[in-house]
Amino acid sequence: MSSTAPIRFILAEFGIDALEFSIDDKGSNGGYSGGRIWKLTSKSDPNQSYCLKQWPPADAKQSKRQQNQISLINQFLNHVTDSQNPLCILPTPIQSKTGLPWVDKGGRITELQLWIPGRPTFWEDPTDEKLINACRMLARIHQAAESYAPRREHTTNLPPFRKVQNAAINDVPLIGTPPGIDRRIEFIDELNGDLRNRIGQIANRPNRLGLIPTNLLQNFDRLNANLRSELSTLRQLTFKLQFCIRDLWHDHLFFQDEKVSGIVDFGALAIDSVAADLSRMLGSLIGNETSKWQMGLQEYSSIRELSDAERQLISVYDRSTTMLAGMNWLKWILLENRTFESLEPIKERIQRLLNRLAQW
Repeated sequence: MSSTAPIRFILAEFGIDALEFSIDDKGSNGGYSGGRIWKLTSKSDPNQSYCLKQWPPADAKQSKRQQNQISLINQFLNHVTDSQNPLCILPTPIQSKTGLPWVDKGGRITELQLWIPGRPTFWEDPTDEKLINACRMLARIHQAAESYAPRREHTTNLPPFRKVQNAAINDVPLIGTPPGIDRRIEFIDELNGDLRNRIGQIANRPNRLGLIPTNLLQNFDRLNANLRSELSTLRQLTFKLQFCIRDLWHDHLFFQDEKVSGIVDFGALAIDSVAADLSRMLGSLIGNETSKWQMGLQEYSSIRELSDAERQLISVYDRSTTMLAGMNWLKWILLENRTFESLEPIKERIQRLLNRLAQW
């Protein structure tokens, strides 16, 4: 943390005495956004723990957007946890002395939340019961989120929504084109314009990722046309839209034994189809295991029914994300020269993507 805003001063803004806690610097905690995390454990009560979360560095305009996003996330979490559905543990924010769920010191936005119990253990112990519990949990969150009406400031820069039963734009449900479809099409077009060739020029020379870029580019060249066509076809349909987590992958899904104990990181929360969360979670957890996908979607549908169009979108979202995520890593690392705490975990993540792409 910045020398102008030592951690004890940040905690004091939340009414916390740093001397009463053991502080464990988790660094990025496996994340890649530029944020940072500390775990605070009470010296008098080891069961009392907090998460101090610092958002990435930001200028004044970006800082305002971060504050708005935190407000949105907290409103969303309050809504879904106030519902009657039995949910897992979601981040519980601590209010600062100003009454806001963040502190802005040293040019960084910082939140304090209760520490979520458990660990992301699915890959090390991938049981059917964990998968079933995760899918049921997600369905309940989506059910609770359906009735969350976004405020007008959170619907800017989104495609127009068709009114349903005379509903105004701030009412629910919302019907329209999922923003994730347009984002994927735009990135494919950007790559096919000039970006793919610029990446290719660097991939042909010695680089930090070895042969990974060449393999990713070959798969992109092989798959992108068909995936763009599928996305364009689905763009002609309309879907139920609601706030979705959008970054629910393996490392953000915590378990204690077989039960889902919590979800961390709602930073990407935005309006989309529920297909965004299902494709992200299932693709991350079970890869290309068709029987497991069938099981997961069946368990989800036992609580929240999926339309035929949503099922199609889940598949296209999953395959396009798998292809484009690797290309985005190449853009960040080869073209933008972004640096990370360690490159090895990133290589492992990209290799998982390549293993899936090779089977299509």
